[in-house]
Amino acid sequence: MNKVKYRIEEDAIQDKIIKAEIIPIYTNYEIPEDCMKWDGTLNYTKLPTYMAENVERNNLILKLLKENKKNYCLILSDRLEGLRQLHEQLNDGLMIDGSMTSKKAKQEREEAIQKLRNKEEHFLFASFSLARERVRYKTS
Repeated sequence: MNKVKYRIEEDAIQDKIIKAEIIPIYTNYEIPEDCMKWDGTLNYTKLPTYMAENVERNNLILKLLKENKKNYCLILSDRLEGLRQLHEQLNDGLMIDGSMTSKKAKQEREEAIQKLRNKEEHFLFASFSLARERVRYKTS
């Protein structure tokens, strides 16, 4: 069994945490047959792309973002193209994308995250993997 060697108190990282209220949105979204495997289980290689490109679903997301434009929203996805489309259609917020991996881009990414923390921007679009590197959130 591993013993805890060092513990970081929450006060020490308070300025690095973005507290979030996670609000599930239930839809009548039906998974198409071509996103299912022969045994009835989900095909996770096809489903995320299909969902990211689904116009009806994206319109619902845009509607909800517009309704919540006074809040601060972190929009995460594994599909960067879907995020780019939402970002362009909303025409608001910042985008952290896969091209932000160089040293200069890493600084730009940090600045984008800081703008959300400082409540200068209301929307931050990011992939799960890029956000995971620097954005930490805690449910309230």
